[in-house]
Amino acid sequence: MNLFDVTKTNIILNEKKESLSIEEVFDANKYQHFLGVTYSVSPQFLNKYLKNFSSLSLVVGIPEESQLEKANAEINRLSYEKQLVSVLEAEAPKFFRELSFKNQLAFQKNKFQMWAPSIGFSIHSKFYLLWNEDQSEKRVILGSANLSNQAFNNQVQQLEEVLIFDNHPLFALLEKRFKDDISQVITPYFPKKLLKIKPQKMTTSLDKEISEAIILTSKDLNELKEEQIVEKLTDVEGKVALGILPAKIFTDLKELPQEQPLMVDKWQEKLEKTETVYELSKEIISKRTKEPKLVAESTLKKNIRKKITVKITQQVIESDIPKRPQLISAPSQRNVEKELSGLFIQDAIDEKRLLPFGKVASKEEIMTGMKVIQTLLKNYEKYTVNYEVEYGTRIFEAILYTFTAPFIYEMKIKQKPLNLLTIFRNFYFWEEMLVLENLVY
Repeated sequence: MNLFDVTKTNIILNEKKESLSIEEVFDANKYQHFLGVTYSVSPQFLNKYLKNFSSLSLVVGIPEESQLEKANAEINRLSYEKQLVSVLEAEAPKFFRELSFKNQLAFQKNKFQMWAPSIGFSIHSKFYLLWNEDQSEKRVILGSANLSNQAFNNQVQQLEEVLIFDNHPLFALLEKRFKDDISQVITPYFPKKLLKIKPQKMTTSLDKEISEAIILTSKDLNELKEEQIVEKLTDVEGKVALGILPAKIFTDLKELPQEQPLMVDKWQEKLEKTETVYELSKEIISKRTKEPKLVAESTLKKNIRKKITVKITQQVIESDIPKRPQLISAPSQRNVEKELSGLFIQDAIDEKRLLPFGKVASKEEIMTGMKVIQTLLKNYEKYTVNYEVEYGTRIFEAILYTFTAPFIYEMKIKQKPLNLLTIFRNFYFWEEMLVLENLVY
């Protein structure tokens, strides 16, 4: 059977197999309201397919390790760890930044809402409820699909089940489940202060107004992290007072530092295994064939044997770096047709004024830049002892990453499915030249 004969996203509508688009599954013309519980959602999916609902309430589960046979004490500790790591990595502000300005305002006006599980709880439920104004039309969507393009992309090698029931008794049962149970164990996904940040006017160097945007500075991010940690811990205290969480959760969290050495060992072990997997990727694809394919089985076994033990490189101590003007990325303002990069720097005279930064680059300009870097590396090679191509490749990738960093996420979203060889690369810049052509630097 050909790979593309396999149905990746299996959609069943009212007990019949159907071929529906994402717009037809989440039909914002027929249904005006959306209530859902999912494992993950991408801001791009929300921007494109959920933006036209009159109201949206969505619970997003925090990715966790397997919870099989885990006692409540461990769930308490794991959920605490995952939730606060999520805060420290600024996942909520980053998600908000990727939303369109229209959707950012929808959240600020409470038209849209997003929630996360409270510390002490793990939510593995997944369902979506849609209904119209007079509730004459109702839809239940069950299955494995998260709210992402990948879940509905028939070119992605991932199988999904989407079960749709229109005007079915399940709607009332799941709606009650949400109101009676799920709503009791969730907390706001976005910190309150984030939803109060006022939009700023974007102006060009000629003082011509472009539009409004919500800009997050490094100072904002630090303040949001502090506030969100307080909000999450206060939420735990409130749920203990209501009897939703047992008071023992504080004992479980108090004992967490005692587990730190054990957890560090586990992370180190996982890191070593991960590095082994990436190192193996260099040895499993034949370099002698025109089309990428696995090396012979005997060679494969030999290469695996060599890589079964890995060495962890020492951490490089960062040197002092001169302070440079802060570069601010506002993806909602990115528009190639209008030559808007979505990048801004603060005016040296008026810090409240943001000036556009960057220009559209043609494919020819990008290729010229690549050649300049290549020439630099050729000269570098002459003065480096035991220079290897792999070493130069790393430097090349680091330089490219520096210039494309504001757009990496968008490049991954636009990128077409890759062949087996490129799957094992950390960065796919040569594969992404056509994507870069439509971006700015």
